[in-house]
Amino acid sequence: MVGIQVGAVSFVDEGTDKVLDGFQEMAGINTLFLATFTYGRGIAGRQLRGQPLPDHGKQEYDDNFRGGNFATPHPQYYRHTSIAPEKAPDHPSYDVIADVLPAAHRRGMKVICWFEDVFRRDVPGFD
Repeated sequence: MVGIQVGAVSFVDEGTDKVLDGFQEMAGINTLFLATFTYGRGIAGRQLRGQPLPDHGKQEYDDNFRGGNFATPHPQYYRHTSIAPEKAPDHPSYDVIADVLPAAHRRGMKVICWFEDVFRRDVPGFD
C-alpha cells in the first residue's frame, strides 16, 4: 500500500482528476485516506496563516474554516445522538465521497474514509 491523506479542499481547489492523476503519476499512490469529517484544520483546511502555502492549490489562507461533515450526512444515523447532522459549510454543495470514490476506483485506487473526533465548542447539541 502506498497511501496519502487528503481532504475535500484539495479536490475543490484543484479538481478531482488532476489531484488523483498527480498522486498516481508523481508518487505511485494506490490508496487514499479521505478526510470525511473533522472540525480540526489539520486534515481538512488549507494552511494556517503565517505558514508557507504548498506548491499547489489555491494560494490563499482559509481563515474562516469551520469544518464538519464533508460528505452528505444521513439524519437517520444521528437520531439518537446529541450531534446534529451538520454539513460542513466550507463546501456546502460538495460531497467528497460521492465525487472521489468513483474516480478513484476507475483508477484502481482504494479509498479509506477517516474522520477526526475533534469537536468545536459551538457545535449544536455537543457538550
